[in-house]
Amino acid sequence: MPIDLQDTGYVDNAIEVNGYDDAVFIPAPTNDLFNGQVPIEQALQRLRTKLLDISSKNRLISYRYPKGKSIQFVNSPNLNLIFNRLTESKPIGISFIQDPPAGSYIQKKPDVKGIAESLGIDVEIDFPPESCAPSTHKRLSNLQALFYPQDLDKICRKIASEARTVIEETSTNMLFLIFGFLEFYDSDDSEKPIYAPLLAVP
Repeated sequence: MPIDLQDTGYVDNAIEVNGYDDAVFIPAPTNDLFNGQVPIEQALQRLRTKLLDISSKNRLISYRYPKGKSIQFVNSPNLNLIFNRLTESKPIGISFIQDPPAGSYIQKKPDVKGIAESLGIDVEIDFPPESCAPSTHKRLSNLQALFYPQDLDKICRKIASEARTVIEETSTNMLFLIFGFLEFYDSDDSEKPIYAPLLAVP
């Protein structure tokens, strides 16, 4: 994708996705690698480990869905249609969950996930295999987000603004749409899963 966030700033054409705006610290090689006392093969192997951060700080290995900087989509869209539109640099809209009637709640709006379910929207973030099946349809519906209109507007504006700033300051893109994650554990006795992005499209 590139997705042109500058045209709309949000909802209609903007699609998030996940910002890799945090720098990954890479320690400088130690001097003993360059003083001729370390065999070349061993030196190269040690350099490889320094050039690649394999710790949980690397968001390409351990992604944490930063609040206010990422949007998860639901309702099992066809991923082939999405990917095709992105490669053709076509916009993809994002749908919100309509606000409940004002008289149906007191002070705080009900949980958006519950409202979405009442509207027949599949709120699971894990899509079934059918989402990857080839589609004969050429029209793609908007991607479904679990946000009320005002909340979606706010987060999309923030993501778009930060993405533009990074491009202006560093000429790099921090905005990606991630297709799937690999779930794994860093040890046999760990109970906390780690999620690594499988395919990130700018």
